[in-house]
Amino acid sequence: MDNSELQDNRFSPDRTAALIAVLIAFFGIPATISGVATIIPNLSSVLAVSLSQVQWVITSFLLCSAGMTVVFGAIADSRGKRRVFLFGIMLLSSASLASAFLTDYAALVIARSIAGIGAAALLATGPAVLNALFDGHRQMSVFAMFGTAIGSGLALGPVLAAFVATRFGWQSVFLVQAAFFAAAGVAMAKSAVPETGNPTAPSMAISHLLIRFAATISLFFVLIEGPSLGLGNPSVSGALAIGLASVLFLFIMHRRRRTADREEARGINLGYWGWCLSAIFPSLTFFVILLYMPTYLIVVHGLGEVEASYRMAALTAPMVVFPLLTKPGLKLGLPPFLILALACLTVLTGIGLFLGNAAPLLLSLALIGAGSGITFSLTDMQALRHIERHQTAKAAGIINTVRLGSEAVAAALYGSVFWLFLLKWSNDNPSALTRLGDTTAKLKALSALAAGKLAENVPAGILRTAYDFAFHHTVFVMFCLALTVITGSLSLIRSGREAVRIGAA
Repeated sequence: MDNSELQDNRFSPDRTAALIAVLIAFFGIPATISGVATIIPNLSSVLAVSLSQVQWVITSFLLCSAGMTVVFGAIADSRGKRRVFLFGIMLLSSASLASAFLTDYAALVIARSIAGIGAAALLATGPAVLNALFDGHRQMSVFAMFGTAIGSGLALGPVLAAFVATRFGWQSVFLVQAAFFAAAGVAMAKSAVPETGNPTAPSMAISHLLIRFAATISLFFVLIEGPSLGLGNPSVSGALAIGLASVLFLFIMHRRRRTADREEARGINLGYWGWCLSAIFPSLTFFVILLYMPTYLIVVHGLGEVEASYRMAALTAPMVVFPLLTKPGLKLGLPPFLILALACLTVLTGIGLFLGNAAPLLLSLALIGAGSGITFSLTDMQALRHIERHQTAKAAGIINTVRLGSEAVAAALYGSVFWLFLLKWSNDNPSALTRLGDTTAKLKALSALAAGKLAENVPAGILRTAYDFAFHHTVFVMFCLALTVITGSLSLIRSGREAVRIGAA
């Protein structure tokens, strides 16, 4: 790299301000998702709704974020990344502020949906801003920080939210979020992001993207609510019809594209799709363990909440350190493909050791956290290297649609699979719950157990055995899905590399 290139990539005040804004945003959004989950019981009592209903405070945020990122990415590519980022900050901060003062269930869900739309604007533009401002070794450094921000937000969100809510009330969680994102807006306002948009892009594309939003949010709704409500439920069947109709429309429009566009998508962009697919892997592994391992420790191991949180530090602490190791590995000449494979192998090894009770739990958690931290710092940077710079915001939007959508689906899938294994344990051990009497009472006891509560009139040891059985088998299912996903991801990345090599020749 020559002197002019180094000068181009220096951490000037403008670039530093943009970097700080993106890091704040990408710490804050995962922290919002994982942190709000800790105040769900408080919200349930305040809003006078069931725990299953109040989950929509989180789900609405996830769905709107996942559904709108591609839309905002296309808008940012044509109208400017900085402008769209600031618009997202305005929505997210305002909706978070409003959420602190709402005690009506429907109003709060609407506010969190608006917050999710604002988050989508940040998710689409953040990686694209970093990609536009930095190259070479500097880009490796900032994306390592980027990965640390994502992982730290997911890991520390519950701790910070619990601390704030315990001392100042659940409303303070949303107030802190509003202030946090406003700080990101101030930093971005002081930056100067080069805008290379294409204002002449056809407006028809935006309408197509809105239809894509309808397809995304409808199909995610079916995946999340379908297992519990059933496909015969009017809302689920209606969402499925809307989703399939939208997908059919998009397929027809895709068929009308030029052959050259289709060839490009099949060829060099295979690498991009491979890296996109790799964003699903942490959702099936790290995200599931982060959400559900504390309850496992409390129910099965009999730990208190504080002690369980200390054990979880083995999972979360590596997320602060290991994303920073990506840059040295790349500078040494290790292929990104190999680093991803080794990181995912580390995660799968940690889960395998847990499933086989072959190592201390803390070691298993540390391996999962370490490998996941590396994937967070690698995925976005490598995916965007396959994309022309004038399309990076839309491409970043697709990555984060996959990431957020897969987190929502992974959480819903875990719940469904866990319930099936609880029922299997109950059927395999009919005498264990006989003292509860009829089937309704047994199902009620199992439902309580699925929520991490021990039922009355049943020995704690029996229910802990049931929970342990269901948890281990559910994690094994997630392990198999994650292995399938990363195998497909690595295959696509490798095919993309071959396509680039053939194209260059």
